[in-house]
Amino acid sequence: MKSEKNNIIIRADASKNIGTGHFMRAIALCYGLKFIGIYPILITKDYNEEFIGLFKNKYKIKTIPNNINFIEDSVLTLDIAKKYKSKIIITDISNNTYLSNIEAHSNYLKSLKNFIDFLITIDGMGDDCFCQKLMVPSDIVIIPYFGAEKKIYKLSKNTELLAGASYFIFRPEFLNVQKLKNKYKKIATNILVSMGGSDPFNYTSKILNALIYFNRRPSIKARIVVGTGFSFSENENLKHLIKEYENNFELIYNPDNMAKLMIWADIAIINSGLTKYETCVTGLPAIVLSQYKYHEELMEDFVKSTGSVIHLGYGINVDESLISKTVKDLSDNFQKRKTMSINGKKLVDGKGVERIISKIIEKTNIDSLVKS
Repeated sequence: MKSEKNNIIIRADASKNIGTGHFMRAIALCYGLKFIGIYPILITKDYNEEFIGLFKNKYKIKTIPNNINFIEDSVLTLDIAKKYKSKIIITDISNNTYLSNIEAHSNYLKSLKNFIDFLITIDGMGDDCFCQKLMVPSDIVIIPYFGAEKKIYKLSKNTELLAGASYFIFRPEFLNVQKLKNKYKKIATNILVSMGGSDPFNYTSKILNALIYFNRRPSIKARIVVGTGFSFSENENLKHLIKEYENNFELIYNPDNMAKLMIWADIAIINSGLTKYETCVTGLPAIVLSQYKYHEELMEDFVKSTGSVIHLGYGINVDESLISKTVKDLSDNFQKRKTMSINGKKLVDGKGVERIISKIIEKTNIDSLVKS
């Protein structure tokens, strides 16, 4: 039996504070890399045991303690890299928590780069963008968001930038859905609600209350995604809210195929994170609540340039009546939903992982690394 090659380390976290998007991107990269004979080691901290357990049978996952600092993190990460003779490290940890100590974050990346052959950094946008603040000591920087290619970054002459929505990293279940032909109903009846793996500001309850008000239409069906990062109290509250409406509302726990849910839906209500790209690739019109205040400006640019979503503003300030009215108006507007769907599919093609892996092969001569 041929031995597995573990030449790539991917360092990404999943937590209540930052959500599961970074970790799921890592899973998508793991899935893509296995087709060229690479089985990455995924290192994570600040994790939910139940969530991580969903993937441990499919991927090689190493956990490190949550309460360690950057120096300890780099030591443990490099120890694992040395054990598996890994030549490449991909980091996907750019978020407000890590960037609150930007100098330490910079030194962390430098320490990784000093001891491995090739460093790749997946960076954020706006306040989550490291390389708009300091020069990133990486061989490749990936900023896989709409509009990222138009920004100015602090990059060395040896750093290659992969920026824009064409590099968005989709999970395996989304790889073929872009080709599916959408069916548009005259009146939308199926609504998907997803705030991601966690919902720290309890937007889901607010949305559910709005849908209950709107549910004077008996034809409306809603599926509400509940991730492993939802608090116990939020979970119980959602169960209580739908108790009288179980024929119309269904709680979906930790779905393993979000693409399937999006294909079922006519409208999605989501936060301002990575899910909007998934609704785009599936051609699903979406109503967005910004998860954080600083997301508002980014979302307004996204709306004006793509026309694929409706943005209601910073979620904490959005009231239930506005959500309900927006759902009703969009449900009744067949032409608007069709236009939003077409615009979304124009934005992304689902080939971001393929493009990133092709660039890694080009820059690292990975065949020699696999054989080493």
